[in-house]
Amino acid sequence: MSTRIRQAYLVLTSAAVLGILGDFLLRGLPWGLGAAVWTFSLVIAAVVVAHRYGNGAFSVRWMWLPAMFAVFIVWRDSPSLRGWNVLTFVAAMTFAALPAVGTCLRSSGVWVYCRNAAGVLLKTLFGVTTLPLGDKESGTGLGEEAGPLFKPVLRGTLLAAPLALIFSALLMSADPVFERLVRSTTAWNFSEAVSHLLVVGLLAWLVSGLLWGLVAGSHPLEYLVDRVIRPSVGIVEVGIVLGSLVVLFLLFVVIQIEYLFGGEGLILAAEGMGYAEYARSGFFELVAVAALVVPVLLLANAVLVERDERDRQSYRALATVILILVALIMASAVQRMLLYTEAYGLTHDRFYASVFMGWIGTVLGLFAGTVLFGSGRNFVFAASLSGFAFMAALNFANPDALIARSHIARAACGRPIDVPYIASLSADAFPSVIDEVSVLFVEDRRMLLETMTRRLFYQRTDWRSWNVGRHRAKIAVSDQLFIENLKTSSFPLRQTAISP
Repeated sequence: MSTRIRQAYLVLTSAAVLGILGDFLLRGLPWGLGAAVWTFSLVIAAVVVAHRYGNGAFSVRWMWLPAMFAVFIVWRDSPSLRGWNVLTFVAAMTFAALPAVGTCLRSSGVWVYCRNAAGVLLKTLFGVTTLPLGDKESGTGLGEEAGPLFKPVLRGTLLAAPLALIFSALLMSADPVFERLVRSTTAWNFSEAVSHLLVVGLLAWLVSGLLWGLVAGSHPLEYLVDRVIRPSVGIVEVGIVLGSLVVLFLLFVVIQIEYLFGGEGLILAAEGMGYAEYARSGFFELVAVAALVVPVLLLANAVLVERDERDRQSYRALATVILILVALIMASAVQRMLLYTEAYGLTHDRFYASVFMGWIGTVLGLFAGTVLFGSGRNFVFAASLSGFAFMAALNFANPDALIARSHIARAACGRPIDVPYIASLSADAFPSVIDEVSVLFVEDRRMLLETMTRRLFYQRTDWRSWNVGRHRAKIAVSDQLFIENLKTSSFPLRQTAISP
C-alpha cells in the first residue's frame, strides 16, 4: 500500500470517529464539557495526523492555541463568552494550520495571510474530494486488501442508503400500517436517525477536509484565491482617499472637542441633546469607525505603487494624521461609554464593545509601529497574537462577574440597580453576587437567590453541558441558602428600582 493511501486511511478513520463522537457530544446543550472534549479531540487528531504524515511545512507547535480555547469552552458559563470562545477556537485552528499552505507566520504579509486563510477554508470545505481513492501505479486503493467486492459494495451502500431513507419516509407517511410495521421492526425514529446521519456526515466531511489539508498541503482549489487580481494605484489616488478621511475626521474632532472637555453640564445644556441620548447614540458607531480604519489603511498600503521615497513619506504622513484623529475619536467614544455606564450601569453590549475598542486601539498601535516604519510583515502575526491574548484575558477576567460586581457596587452607594438583569447573567456571575449579597435589601436578595436556585438546580442538563462556572455557582448558592436558613435578616424591604 502506498504512503498516500495510508494517509487517506488515517484521515478518513479519524474523520469518521470525530463525526460519530461529535454527534454524541455536541448534542448536549448548552455546550460545555462535551464540546470541550470534542474540540480537544480534533486538536489531538490534527497533531497526530500532521506529525505522522505532515508535508514538512506544518508545525504542531501552534496547536496549543486551539487547545487553550477548547479548555476555555468548559471553563466559563457565559453564553456570550462561550460563543466568542468557539469562534476564537476556529480562528486559532486556522492560524495553526496556515503553515501547511506555505505561510510563514512571523513574516508573511496581510495578502499572504488572507489568501492562505481562504485556502484553509477551501480545504476544509472541499478537501475530502481530493482524497486519493487509488494508486494508479500499483493498482491498489482503499479497500483493495479486503477483496475485489469491497469498493463496489461500499459504493452501492452509500448510494442506496439515502434513497432507502427517503422512500421509507414517503411510504411511512402514505400508510399508517406500514409505518407501524417499520417502527415496530426497526425501533428507531426516522427523523432522529436522519438528524444523526446528517450531523455525523457533515462533521466527518469538514474534519477530513481539514486533516487532509494538513497532510497534502496545496491542492487545485487554491487557484480560486490566487487568481484574485491585486489592484495597484499611485500616491495621487491614495492621497485623495486618505486626505478625504483626514478632513472628515478632523471636522468631527473639532465638533467634539467642547464636549470632550466641557463636562456633563455642557452636554445637558446642548439644545435637543439629552444626557442618555448623547452617551448612547454614537458609541457603537464610533467603534465601527475605529475598526474600519484598520482595513482601509492596510488596503491603501497594499495597493500603493511607490515611485520614490516621497510617495512613501506622503502615505506615512497621511496615515499618521488619521491615526491621531482616530485616537481622539476613540477618546470621545470612551467618554460616552463612561457617562452611560455611570448613569445606567454595565451590560454585556457595553462591556464587549469597550473591550473590542481596546483591541482595535492595540491593533492601531501595532500598525503604527510596524507598517508605517517598513516592517509590515510582522503586523498580522502581532495583531493575531494580540487578539488571542485579549480573548484569553477575557476568560480570566470573567466578564459576567465584573458586570455583576459593578451593579452591586451601585447598590452599595444607594443608587438604583436592575436586579432582574443581574439575575439574568450566567452562572459565572453567581459566586460574585453571593460574596456581595449582604449589601442588597431582603427583597432583592430573595429574588436573586430564587432565580439562581431555579436556574442551577431545576434546569435539565447532562454531563455534556457541565462547566466549571456552573459547578462553582452551585457550591456558592448552596452555601448561601444554608446561611439564609440559619439567620434572621434585619434588612428592610424596598421596592426594586429598574434602570432604563
